[in-house]
Amino acid sequence: MVDSDEYLLPVSRYIHRNPIETKKPLVERLEDYHLSSYSAYIGLSEPPAWLNQALVLSVLNTQQSYKTYQAYANHQNESSLVQFYGASKQASVLGSKAFTDKIKRFTVTKDAEISGNYLLNQLTCEAVVDVVAKHFAINSVEIINGVAGSRKSHQPRQIAMYLAKKHCDLTLRQLADYFNLSSYSTVSKQAKRLDLAMGQDLSLRHDVLELEQRLLSVVKT
Repeated sequence: MVDSDEYLLPVSRYIHRNPIETKKPLVERLEDYHLSSYSAYIGLSEPPAWLNQALVLSVLNTQQSYKTYQAYANHQNESSLVQFYGASKQASVLGSKAFTDKIKRFTVTKDAEISGNYLLNQLTCEAVVDVVAKHFAINSVEIINGVAGSRKSHQPRQIAMYLAKKHCDLTLRQLADYFNLSSYSTVSKQAKRLDLAMGQDLSLRHDVLELEQRLLSVVKT
């Protein structure tokens, strides 16, 4: 949750600067990163139908919004925002104290249990594995059973576990049984490893986000 009046513009810049703010920058110029919406924000490409860049650009309050946003994005992120997103236990609300207090009045208590994630909690493990297998052009059996004799992490299997843990309304024991694991803790460990890897590898993060979008379309159909 973001307080748009004060933080929408800085958050937009933070997201768009991700490709060059990593330890190993993916590109030299922001507009060269093809998986970003940044080029549409500065008028170099036609925005897709789902992108509403006008909301962010309206904050600039200028007729030269493309040029102004490009100049703004070329400046480094605010240190307070970098610290916010870099925290090990990231807060779920970004804004003033008044905004944060207002949001907290509408959120559930810590003891409340929410299973799944809205539409995506309707997913089955079979649907997750099928989408991941098609994405990597491999057999579903490799994801469910793993690759025999391989000591290296099988990334498609790891991604499937991560997505199933996040979006399927199942216990860890049920997930472990589905993926033929002797210990249910392995599911959590694999999900944690992938989460850490996505923090260091933007291309991997985009792969997982793309898969989540495909899974959402599966639910809607």
